[in-house]
Amino acid sequence: MNSEKIDLVEAVHKARARSTRLLEEQGISTLALILSKTLADVIDNPEKIDALI
Repeated sequence: MNSEKIDLVEAVHKARARSTRLLEEQGISTLALILSKTLADVIDNPEKIDALI
């Protein structure tokens, strides 16, 4: 019973670490998409550069 409890706690810690890593990766991907859309928009509409400055 005790080793099962330790295994369960270990599994929970691993799952939490994996979940945190995935959320961080998702955040980075979201920022990259926003940046790429903004850059593409500025390239398509160079007059928007003045609005960003």
